[in-house]
Amino acid sequence: MMRSFGCIMLLGVTLFMLSACGETQEAAPDASHSVPSVVSGIDEQAASTAAVSVPTYTVVTITSFPPFVMRDANGQTIGFDADVLNAIGEKQGFKLQFLQQPWQTVFTSLDNGERDIVTGAVVITTERKKRYDFSEPYLATKWMAVLKAQPDKNRLENFNQLFTDASMVFVTQSGSAGVPALKRLLDGRSNIIQEVDTQYLEIKAVLSGQADAAYDISGVLQYYVHTSEDQNLYGLTDENAPISHFGFALRKGRQDGLLQEINQGLAAIKADGTYQKIHEKWYGIAP
Repeated sequence: MMRSFGCIMLLGVTLFMLSACGETQEAAPDASHSVPSVVSGIDEQAASTAAVSVPTYTVVTITSFPPFVMRDANGQTIGFDADVLNAIGEKQGFKLQFLQQPWQTVFTSLDNGERDIVTGAVVITTERKKRYDFSEPYLATKWMAVLKAQPDKNRLENFNQLFTDASMVFVTQSGSAGVPALKRLLDGRSNIIQEVDTQYLEIKAVLSGQADAAYDISGVLQYYVHTSEDQNLYGLTDENAPISHFGFALRKGRQDGLLQEINQGLAAIKADGTYQKIHEKWYGIAP
């Protein structure tokens, strides 16, 4: 009886040990499931580190100067300049953050190192090149006149025909180079020159019939011709006008290679057709 009891006890201990081993073996798969989560964590950390390593540069510009810069419904900066810079950044592997400021402060923020790039149709001039470094020009612009086609009048064929009619009323931006330029072109004629605050108001004056022709840089007026196709606007380029070149401005003497990156990216997007597509998007014509 005692022997039987001992056998029973031994059998019970053996079953208990086997049961315990079984529980340990069943726990093993749970431990193995934790391994992928650790590996995943390492991958996520590496991805995060890679994302942080992508440089981000701040671009300061004015709130609105169509088509170069403007804001969409969400307050984000869009426009020709923004598209070109973003395409350059994508090509060269850096990101851009656009910030809007009053024009009077954009270069100050560049001077004190708060911002990296200034854009917004910044004309490259000899005086500005003394204080800032500029990229290669990303756009060249002449001067042009914009008129509205009338059913009872023939469209003018060239720019010089504008000055054969003494009744022609011109409109340009107040305080801009357009005022003295028009006076030189009119050469003492009695034509009326209206002055308004913006290029948009110039176009509005032509569309409403308050003026016959708007006179300003083609980099702006061609955009309005393109986006107002149903308004019968057309442009005449002043082929004798001086050409202005727009560039991206950086702090003088910057040594981190950003200027070279911008120039390389600009050359690359011109070579692969990206620049041409951006130009046609905003102007309706090839560069």
